[in-house]
Formats: sequence, C-alpha cells, structure tokens
Amino acid sequence: MPGPERIDGQFETIADELLDFGLTSYEARAYVSLVARGYGDAELIAQSAGIPRTSSYKVLSSLVDKGLVIVTGGRPRIFKPNPLEDVRTSMADRLDRVFGQLSAVHGSLSESGVPQLIYTLTGRDRVVEKIREYLETADREVILSIPKMAEFRRLYAREFQNLLARGTNVVVITSPFQKVPEGAVAIRREGILAVDLITDSENALVAAPDLSACGFTRSDVLADHLARFMLGPLSDGDARAPMHDAPATSAHDVER
Repeated sequence: MPGPERIDGQFETIADELLDFGLTSYEARAYVSLVARGYGDAELIAQSAGIPRTSSYKVLSSLVDKGLVIVTGGRPRIFKPNPLEDVRTSMADRLDRVFGQLSAVHGSLSESGVPQLIYTLTGRDRVVEKIREYLETADREVILSIPKMAEFRRLYAREFQNLLARGTNVVVITSPFQKVPEGAVAIRREGILAVDLITDSENALVAAPDLSACGFTRSDVLADHLARFMLGPLSDGDARAPMHDAPATSAHDVER
C-alpha cells in the first residue's frame, strides 16, 4: 500500500493548511493520510495519521459527510478519498454560492441610505461560536438552510432544544432524508450548497458548508432579502415554510 507509515513534516504542513477549510486537526490528518495511501480501513488510517484509534471511525465518517471521502460496505469498511479534482470543484462551487449570496445583498443597505455593516469571520471555531450566539439569542424565529444536518444537530443539540422549549418557531430547509430537530418545521429541497441562518427577522448569516468562513449582519433589510432568497420563489417540489407572520402555502414538502 502506498504512502508513508506516518505523516511526515510535509504532510503535517498540508494538514495544517486544511484547518483553514473547516476540518478539525484529526480530520485533516486522516484526510491527508488517506489521500497519500489511496485507501484504508479505520485502524490503518488511525495508525498512519497518528490519531486515536477510538476516534478514527468517527473522524472518517465525518469526512464522508463532508463529501471528501467515500466508504465501501463490508467488514472492515474501507475508506477512499473522492477524486481531488471533484473535491476542488465542489469546494469552489460552495464558495461561489456563499459569495454569490453576499453579492446579492451587497449594497442593499447603502441604496436605502443606511451604512453597510456586513462582517466576515474565518476559521471554523469562530464561525461555530457565532452561529451558537445567534441560536442562543433567538426569540421569535429561526430559519436555517443547510445541506446536511447531522453535524449541526450534534454541535447545537442544546441550543435547538432550548429554542423549541421556549416556543421559538424553528424552520429548517435541508436535503431529503436529513433528520431535523423534533418540533421544527422541515422543508426538503435539493441543491442546497451553503449554510444560511436568519434569526428574529433581523440577524442574517451566510457560511460555507464546512463552516470555515461566514458573513453576518444585524439588519432587518438584509435578513428579509436573504429570507426571500432562501424560501422562494417556490417550485413544484418546494413549499414555503411559515414565517412569523405568514402561514405555509402548502404542506407538500413541509414536515412539522
């Protein structure tokens, strides 16, 4: 099997660079090791990457969720990296989506004579905490658009529980077959490429799907603009989630 038995200095440098794209340290080391080897089971990758064996399967499964790695059936399960060019294209598409949304709202405040106050953050940990802040302070409504919910539910289980317990209207727009927090309104939609979050019709945040970077603002004008981008126009396969002052137009793809 190709590749070094342990990640050397060059691989460590590459792994450090991947942290800026939202990977954890273990994920970055495992991914570099897997790319170098070509394939391997969880135990072999743990040994090669220098990560705890007990964490290796969870780390590799997270890489699968992020679209970087594929896994085969059988025992033991074998993990392989997705083609690098496919990964690069996917990441570029995601960034285009994020900055396309930012471009869509750019200048909308200045056009109405209000100074633009759009801030950016880079680094997964900082973005994770900014989202947590938005969820913790939400009162009336949360609208979230996200391609995959598994990691989000793990990161923010307590925040979603508290939101729903205090009667906050939680709307989640996500891909088919994604599990949403119990009690939230779910809208199933294909082709979601970024993480969009609106709270209380005034706080808006757009993030890369790996949470490596985001733009955010406190503006009811921009929040409304982003909400309209997220929720409409409706297609035959979509249904508009109820906002705080509007009922759902259809129940076709809406789940409560």
